[in-house]
Amino acid sequence: LLDEAAWRRFDEIVEFSLPDREMRLQILKNTTSSIECHCDFGMVADATEGFSGADLRIMVKEALLSALIEGRSHITERDIERGILLVSSRGAVRHQNWL
Repeated sequence: LLDEAAWRRFDEIVEFSLPDREMRLQILKNTTSSIECHCDFGMVADATEGFSGADLRIMVKEALLSALIEGRSHITERDIERGILLVSSRGAVRHQNWL
């Protein structure tokens, strides 16, 4: 979202690709290491193609909030699905050329 004048001030630009399935799996395991999670991480890694590491963390945070609102201390696949939907909807807004 920077204009051309701002980009000219950088000597180098380093691009980071989105995590592949194995990287997403590791991010999910690390992010949920202190949370009881009743879900198939392989399925979640498959369902989150195109998610960044930040997207995955937001998804887990939303899943945890969903569980806590329902009075549970563990995350279920239903909570994860809600988190995926939320992050996916953010992505739709992010890809609009409004600025």
